[in-house]
Amino acid sequence: MPSSGPTVTRSPGTGSSFAWSVVCNAAVGSNPTVLISTDFPIAIGADGSLYYKRQRPGDLQIMRTTPAGATSVFATLPASISHLNGMTAVADGSIYFTDNSTISKVNAAGQIWTGTTILPLAKPPSIPDTEKPYLRGLAIDPKGNMYVADSGDARLLKITPAGAITTLVQLESPWAPTAVALSGDTVYVQEYLHTEVEDRLAWLPRIRKITPDGRSTIIATIDNMPGARPTPTQKTAGIFNFQIAIFDFVQILS
Repeated sequence: MPSSGPTVTRSPGTGSSFAWSVVCNAAVGSNPTVLISTDFPIAIGADGSLYYKRQRPGDLQIMRTTPAGATSVFATLPASISHLNGMTAVADGSIYFTDNSTISKVNAAGQIWTGTTILPLAKPPSIPDTEKPYLRGLAIDPKGNMYVADSGDARLLKITPAGAITTLVQLESPWAPTAVALSGDTVYVQEYLHTEVEDRLAWLPRIRKITPDGRSTIIATIDNMPGARPTPTQKTAGIFNFQIAIFDFVQILS
C-alpha cells in the first residue's frame, strides 16, 4: 500500500477482540495496487477519493475524502437501509453498495436508488441463524456486470445490466464468500471458513480465482501460511496483523 494512501490501525478492544478502523492520510491517490480493509466497506473513486461508511445511532452515511484530504458527506442513507456491507465505485462517480438483501446506487449528486433485491435460497448451505441472503462485497466490470458475494447463501452471484441473475459459484458450509475483486476479465473471490461461535481467529480465509472460461480454482489459503492457526497464547500483534491483512475486503485496482 502506498505510504500516502489510507492506512489501517488497531485500537485495543476488550478481551481478545480488537476494533479496527481505516485512517486516511493527506493524499489517497488514484492508483494503489491493492486496497485492504477489515469488516469495513471502502472504495476508491476514479479521481482517487476514498469512500467509506460512517454509522451512528439512527444515522448511516457514505463519507468521501478527496486526495487533497477534504472530507464530506457523500450521501445520507434513508432509514429503510440499516446496513452497508459492501461498496464499489464506478467511472461515472456513482457508488453501488449492498444492504443485507438489496443492491443500491448513489449517483455523483448523492441521489439514491434501490435496485436489485436478492431472494434467499430455500435451503441455504450456510451457517444456521445467519440472516439471509446477507449480501457483502461486490464489484462491477466495464460491461456493467455485477459480481456479488451472497454470504448468507454461500454463493457468488453475477447480475447482468439486463437484470439476469446467475450463480457463478455455490459453496458448501462452512465456507461462504465475503468479498469480490476484478482484474481484467478474471474474478477473485475471498471466502471464509465460518464457525458458529464467533471466534475470528478460526475464520480462515482463502482466495478463489475464476477465469473468463469459467474455470474456478483456489489459489491461496491461510492454511498454507505461517501462523495460520494461532493458539490463545500466540495472539501477538504480528500474527493477528497477518490474518487481518487478508481479512474481509480486498479491492484490486488497475
